[in-house]
Amino acid sequence: MDGAHSIAPNWLAKLGGNDIEYNTRVFTNIRLSYALTKHLRLIGQAGYNWASTDAKNQTKAITNWYNYAGYQKGSPDNPTQANSAYFRQLTKDAYYTLNSYLEYQNKFLDKHDLGVTLGNQLRAR
Repeated sequence: MDGAHSIAPNWLAKLGGNDIEYNTRVFTNIRLSYALTKHLRLIGQAGYNWASTDAKNQTKAITNWYNYAGYQKGSPDNPTQANSAYFRQLTKDAYYTLNSYLEYQNKFLDKHDLGVTLGNQLRAR
């Protein structure tokens, strides 16, 4: 066999392009609690989510086609500029939330539990 026929067909198909995607994500959450009195607590919570996706799609024209025996079958209409492309997309997304609330808890007459919560939330992208 000469050098042209020694190329495995599956290896040649890899020359047709490549799709690569990288994903990076960061998720954080923190909660703080402070007792103002015996029955009243101030609670604060913050969360942050960040995501990035980098997608790279490449399509190349294959100039030579081979059968499974490794022999060249000819060249279809594939090797044209219209059949080659490169596309890249970078997407970033950030999201955060802030929560703060007061929590009151008390037990009356050893029979009744009372709990009241008053709070606020802020969200943004």
